Amino acid sequence: MKSALFVVPIDEAGGAEKILAMVAGALAKSEHWRVRIQVLAQRGSNSYFSSRCVGADIYYGFGGGRLGSELGIVSVIRAQEFDLVYATHARVNAFLSVARRMGVLQCRRLVTRESTVVGNRFSGLKLLAYRLLYKLYGGQDIIVSQTELMTNGLKKSLPVQMHNKIILAHNPVEIPPLEGLTEGDGCAKNRDLWPVQLVWCGRFIPVKRPALALEVLAALRASMDLDIGLVMIGCGPLEAHLREKVEALELTRAVVILGQLENPSLLFADSDYGIVTSRSEGFPNVVLEMLACGVQQVVTTPCAGGLDKISGVVVAQDSSVQNLVSALNKCIANSGAQDPAIVQALLERSPDEFVSMVIGEALQCEKDPDG
Repeated sequence: MKSALFVVPIDEAGGAEKILAMVAGALAKSEHWRVRIQVLAQRGSNSYFSSRCVGADIYYGFGGGRLGSELGIVSVIRAQEFDLVYATHARVNAFLSVARRMGVLQCRRLVTRESTVVGNRFSGLKLLAYRLLYKLYGGQDIIVSQTELMTNGLKKSLPVQMHNKIILAHNPVEIPPLEGLTEGDGCAKNRDLWPVQLVWCGRFIPVKRPALALEVLAALRASMDLDIGLVMIGCGPLEAHLREKVEALELTRAVVILGQLENPSLLFADSDYGIVTSRSEGFPNVVLEMLACGVQQVVTTPCAGGLDKISGVVVAQDSSVQNLVSALNKCIANSGAQDPAIVQALLERSPDEFVSMVIGEALQCEKDPDG
């Protein structure tokens, strides 16, 4: 059997972790692969990977998985040679690159994926820290970029001789089965409250700008003679501020703030439009997830490259409330069933194709006799 090692700081449902889970889960289903997921942090109360990577062995470290926790897996990577090593956070990528160049890590294929456009998201000391991390790159066989914008940013940060290691691999998405899901799986059932429902999903942190979604909702409701509601899915340090803002904007009846959901698919399916308010993203995979569940369209800030090329996505001119409201107004005025072209475009982002690109060969999995 071939062996694969996946290294990730925490066992949570972030965007980068979801892609890692797709790759690890697909390999774990194969009779040809033995998969180890190494989480740098200690195990929390819930495990995101255990239910999505059935057949994989999941190991945990200590503490919160912060800078320096990579040293805790030195004994693991020295113990055997791997056919594939995969990581998706810059500091972990840099560590594995250095470990391989020093001979501590032995593997046939080291693949690292970039999670953000560093120059657009960070500044000051944090930007300097990331640029220092990029100077440690070089041990990879492949560096996966999500968008052309990200590729261009990487080329500015990496030496010319490393540019041929960068490949553009659009984020995969799975069209989830909705049959069998129940209200406990995240269906808000708010249709009796609002004829039009928006959905926002992400961490309540500054770069995601969740408060902007509330400002947009207030302005949208004022501009239309229509009762429009918003469901917000997520958790984070800005939650208390968001709840205060709901009160201040007199949106108590128009907003439901939920925590982080294990599976928000039904809630996405129950919503008419998605909204993304981020300042900067590597690529907001939640856009694809919303469309895969059947929302008519997703309106987003120009937070990442390539969004304007996706069927069903409307990119506002900028991040102003006025332009986001204008984009949503046009969507609602032309409301109807989801365009069939959207589903076709999503099917072209096959997880199997992404996985095959990462491992460098066609994915060989045991097929389910029931399809």
